[in-house]
Amino acid sequence: MKIAVLLNQNGQVSCFSDGGTIYVFEKREEDWISERQFDFSSRNYESMSELRDYVGSVVRRLGDCKVFAARLSNGYYRILWESYGIGLWAAEGIPQHLMTQIESFYKNSPQHDVQQGASNEVTIDERQKLIIPIPHKTGFYRVDLRDVMTHKTRLNSKELLLPFFKKTPFRQLEIICEHVPCWFRSELSALGLRANIESSDKQQIKIIIVPVPKQQTLPLQRMLQNRNISIV
Repeated sequence: MKIAVLLNQNGQVSCFSDGGTIYVFEKREEDWISERQFDFSSRNYESMSELRDYVGSVVRRLGDCKVFAARLSNGYYRILWESYGIGLWAAEGIPQHLMTQIESFYKNSPQHDVQQGASNEVTIDERQKLIIPIPHKTGFYRVDLRDVMTHKTRLNSKELLLPFFKKTPFRQLEIICEHVPCWFRSELSALGLRANIESSDKQQIKIIIVPVPKQQTLPLQRMLQNRNISIV
């Protein structure tokens, strides 16, 4: 198993917006050894496309390492790493304290293949941990995607929500997140679902998903443009 960690000059876990050095650790017998390292730039990128290209180049350098630990950064970074199949861990402190915890998580998740990204199999128990029925309101559910991004489950947002949309009869799903998941644009209208942005600020966005006949769905991109919200 390999685990990448972003560290600052003091050897503490750093966040992507501050930059630092990426160390790729591999377990050899009972010890975690840093097999290689390279810099991670925190410069200001002119566009999301430029940032996405840079993260893609870092992913290629990570190779078969699919687990990355760093301090919490803004949601753009977390969404980008997820889109490349990297399991992101929010962490602090020194890397020696992280390895056992991360390794234990994957050992106790036998359906998760670290080298291939998250499994497409989503158990009912995993969904129920995060997609919670609203009491006394039949068919109404709530989920906070920030829990997914901080790795409280092995799933990314698509693996969590798409089976729910396809298999669970519901009247409304309330989603709290930092950014609109990029896959919403291609999937929601095909499923006969509409996304309404109920509120947004610098901290979070509240999205209400409701089933509607396909002919009544409003394209997500147009709805977001009306609210001046980007999709990444």
